[in-house]
Amino acid sequence: MYICNETIDKLVQESRKNTRKRSHLLLHETSEDKIQSMLFGLQPLTKIRAHRHSNETETICSIKGQIAIFFFNDSGEVIDRRLLNQKNIIYKFNPKVWHSYVCLEEDTVGWEIKEGPYLPGKVQFAQWCPEENDSNFIFFQQQLIDLLEVSNEEFKDLSFSTSHDGE
Repeated sequence: MYICNETIDKLVQESRKNTRKRSHLLLHETSEDKIQSMLFGLQPLTKIRAHRHSNETETICSIKGQIAIFFFNDSGEVIDRRLLNQKNIIYKFNPKVWHSYVCLEEDTVGWEIKEGPYLPGKVQFAQWCPEENDSNFIFFQQQLIDLLEVSNEEFKDLSFSTSHDGE
């Protein structure tokens, strides 16, 4: 399967039109595939509720734009954050830890790779995080954005370590 610029442009256009401000293109054939992979388009203020998975690894790649990944403890306190952009392109982590994403730039495009199979019941949403349709979600998201009001040098260098082991 080739992914061309026209595909990326279509994904961006779909995310602009979508009420949830996001779109995706599945790159795996079935939910039973051992590797689940998708391209996603995001716009600022898309709402991605804090969650965790039972699979062992997740990799996020920045193709265009900027994405911040936030990691939380069981009480909902931010314990770490990572910035993905054209300088820091890939981050691999253990998705058993609570995490969420914030899109920081219009027309952001990323690539997510996880272990399969995809089992919807294996995704756990944080009870301390408002649901996407809750009017309080915007306050939750703004608190995360406020944490980014520091220089980019304060973000840790990205590496392939999996320091977020959820233990």
